[in-house]
Amino acid sequence: MSKDYKYERLETGSGSKEPNVILSRLSTSNPGPAAAMARIMRLSWARLVLLLAAVLLGYILLGRMLGLRGEAGVPLVREQPLQQTISPSKTLILSPANIIIPPPEMKEIESQAVEYPPKQSGKVQVEVYYEVLCPDSRHFVVRDLHPAWEKIGNIMDVHLKPYGKASQTLRPDGGYDFQCQHGPPECKGNMVHACALELVTRKEQLMEYVRCMLSGAYDGIKAGKDCADQLGIEWGPIETCASGIHGQKLLAGHGDATHALNPQVTFIPTVVIDGSQRNQRAVLKNFMKEVCEAYQGEKKPAACSM
Repeated sequence: MSKDYKYERLETGSGSKEPNVILSRLSTSNPGPAAAMARIMRLSWARLVLLLAAVLLGYILLGRMLGLRGEAGVPLVREQPLQQTISPSKTLILSPANIIIPPPEMKEIESQAVEYPPKQSGKVQVEVYYEVLCPDSRHFVVRDLHPAWEKIGNIMDVHLKPYGKASQTLRPDGGYDFQCQHGPPECKGNMVHACALELVTRKEQLMEYVRCMLSGAYDGIKAGKDCADQLGIEWGPIETCASGIHGQKLLAGHGDATHALNPQVTFIPTVVIDGSQRNQRAVLKNFMKEVCEAYQGEKKPAACSM
């Protein structure tokens, strides 16, 4: 079927003797309202798609310019590995917020690392992980550790770790909150012991002080004061330490050492001899015998032969 078209003369240019002529073919048929609306809708959707594409492209380009990754549905957050390094020479990095705390502030929130002198040559290194209100801990220190110390203390290098099955939470002010197996009184008693371990420097006096406290009252403060008075130990510095953030940091240091044990603590007390947790039942049953067997010196004390 042929269609009839009419041509419209369009003149362009001005001042020309022979204007350019454009013939525009126009359909003689008049499109209906539905067709016109369809053309408008197609045009609107095309513009919308182009607009969205432009916005998305700008979003991605902006992210790249800022050194970030911008993808649809992914927030623009700098990706950092989750790290938590507590060291005066390093920085604490928490992702995804990328919060940086300078080293001077870091020192204020560190747990107080408990550092012991190197193992004494030829001696058996003994580490006792205990808690002050645990009946088994009290029994071991009073009935096994202290008597062995009196008899063969010259071949032992003893380190006490008062913490046990506790947990700790760092507070914003740099102090710590503790949760202990036998409740808050045990946490306070553990802290008294932690402070005593730092402040009582004579080993013989320290061992007697710990034995006394674990033989007496279940109130850590009362036991600490009573035993200090009996043994001529200055109680004031220990009390001040156990009442402040410094004592909390000391106890947190013992907690770090306890949590670092491998295998982890399953029973309290746990006694480590020369870095090993082997034969725990035998150690708790006959501690002095196990120490004597571990000793590699040329001459064992006479008590080891009894």
